[in-house]
Amino acid sequence: MTATKTAATLTAVGVFSAAATGLALATPTTTEVTLDVDGHSAVVSTTAGSVGELLDSEHISHAAGTEVKPGLNVPIYAHQQIEVDHAWKITVKVAGKTQSKWTTADSVGAALNEMGIKVGPNDKVSVPLTSGHKNMTVVIKRGTVKEMNLSVILDKHVQQVPDAGLIQGTTKVVQAGHDGVEHRVVKVDWVDGKLDHIKVLSRKVTVQPVTEVVAVGTKPAPAPAPAPAAPAARAAPAASSGMSGAWAQVAQCETGGSPSIVAGQFYGMYMMTLDAWHAAGGTGLPSQASAAEQTARAQNLYNQLGSKPWPVCGKYLP
Repeated sequence: MTATKTAATLTAVGVFSAAATGLALATPTTTEVTLDVDGHSAVVSTTAGSVGELLDSEHISHAAGTEVKPGLNVPIYAHQQIEVDHAWKITVKVAGKTQSKWTTADSVGAALNEMGIKVGPNDKVSVPLTSGHKNMTVVIKRGTVKEMNLSVILDKHVQQVPDAGLIQGTTKVVQAGHDGVEHRVVKVDWVDGKLDHIKVLSRKVTVQPVTEVVAVGTKPAPAPAPAPAAPAARAAPAASSGMSGAWAQVAQCETGGSPSIVAGQFYGMYMMTLDAWHAAGGTGLPSQASAAEQTARAQNLYNQLGSKPWPVCGKYLP
């Protein structure tokens, strides 16, 4: 059958071509839109009629909790801006507490703002505040920074020189010396209430230490004289508790003898300030030192200032 006969046959049975009837077949219209999914943007060509159809055609989930702008049922038009933000779970641990939230925020920082959690300039956050769009746990450690002025004792140097005029085992101070003093400005960092780091910002020697020269005897000792007859034995006096007993009484009076106690700017069993502690040669915090070291530092401070650092409990010291 020829083409002419075929067309004639179709016409005869009532089947008409589009050209013969003047009707045009509709073709789908392609539209370009900008699609932003969780902060990732791209230009998409689509024949979808609505935002929901577009997301389905691109296999983009829009389940409950997903934020879609301008809405799933909104018709598609050229150069349209479409945003899809999927919900994600953020768990925050801060100050010993844990709280969680489902959010469509575009970053950890924005999610924390939604939860009313402020991040200070000295706080430490386990993840960047700009991260987000995936389930995560965020740990926040509260930081505190303080600058302090300290006076630090610089120990004097002791130089020993032999002296043939002195008997062996004896010494004599030829030139008196003294300790120096250094002024320091330090930055102290605390994290969650615990000392984290101390950095020296500046230092200046305000009193130079002076070397002490001590003569040490080298002359042989003379032969000892015969010992006299021993007198009748007498009862020995009762042993004194000495300084060790006195310091135990001071510690009991100040803190009940607790070496780890902290009360405002006072630390340890002898309630020493940081300035006093460093002046006595200590480092770190008194409350973190052993009881033996705290007693040694207190005795050092007592040798410099007497009982002034303990206006009440110093009554037990000689």
